[in-house]
Amino acid sequence: MKVHASDKGNVVGFSKQELTLDTDRSSPLCSSAAHITSATVTATYGPIVDSSVKHSPKVFIS
Repeated sequence: MKVHASDKGNVVGFSKQELTLDTDRSSPLCSSAAHITSATVTATYGPIVDSSVKHSPKVFIS
């Protein structure tokens, strides 16, 4: 998976990542949807903070 991190908006994201169903390891519920074998996913997470520190400051990439 390719991931992009940015200080602008303090986010981590990924785009157009293809996921493929592994029917050997999937639950019967997923495996029964045999016509769906792959999907493309895009997501952005943020702001990224350090919750182990008082006041949970934002984390920046350098």
